[in-house]
Amino acid sequence: MKTIFNSFISVFVLWAVIVTAWLVGLYYNLFFAIWWYDIPLHFLGGMWTLLLARYVYRRSGLEIQGGGNKIALFIFFIFLVSMANKFSRNRSFNYWKKQVNKKSKYYKKIVRLHDFFPKESLKVLREKRLNDLDLSKKRWTSLTSKQKHKRILALEILRRMRREESLSFACEQVGLNQSEALIYLGKAIRKKSSRWIANKTDSIQRAIQIYEKGKIVTIIINKSRYASLIGSYYNAVKNYLLTGDSSYLTPFKDKIIIDIYGKKHRLEFNPEAVRDIEESKEDAEVYEVYSDE
Repeated sequence: MKTIFNSFISVFVLWAVIVTAWLVGLYYNLFFAIWWYDIPLHFLGGMWTLLLARYVYRRSGLEIQGGGNKIALFIFFIFLVSMANKFSRNRSFNYWKKQVNKKSKYYKKIVRLHDFFPKESLKVLREKRLNDLDLSKKRWTSLTSKQKHKRILALEILRRMRREESLSFACEQVGLNQSEALIYLGKAIRKKSSRWIANKTDSIQRAIQIYEKGKIVTIIINKSRYASLIGSYYNAVKNYLLTGDSSYLTPFKDKIIIDIYGKKHRLEFNPEAVRDIEESKEDAEVYEVYSDE
């Protein structure tokens, strides 16, 4: 037995085992699917290094004296080689990304799911459904009251990100954790060089209150440009109320907003009607543009 471990056969067989396990790991994405898969390979690599060194020593006529020294050398080689290149989970994921077709739906699904659950293995991510985790596409009327509230918070995060705030900072300020923000914003944001970037536009449905025909009306829209227009309108209303200058409302005279049902809406631009609406509100200080109804 001792002769076998000192022979070239042992060096070759162990090398073949390591290479085979490595190729199998690449083929089946085991380095990502099983986060510890690379550790035994590094350990075996340390053993292979020791066997190769012993074989070379003996072929060269050299000999390491002292059993204690041999054991110490054995432990040192295994520790050094097995731990020096140990993969972290993130590196395993990055390595997996290089092996997969980046244009495939499978690749895009796993990458997106990994954004939601960065600590999960490939096996766990495969079992998840992306549609169940992307609430940005869900119709407003299909959301629960709690989900509507969180979507409103997520839209505020999106607004802040478009003003160059980071996702983490915006989440902290709004009071919604990052995982939930990703779920509610979906493809309205994207990752670029490890940083989350907000797209200029989105199609997330939201209920929003407008002034129309002398009263407050709640409509559901799915275009961010309409939300921006309504935001500009309320700023104009505020300026009109502060200054009394009705020209602030004039630019909105011909503006049309189309809701998700195809119905057209016109913003109230009559100064007297706007002031009547403002005076009729129970508490103007806490008036919310977005509605959770």
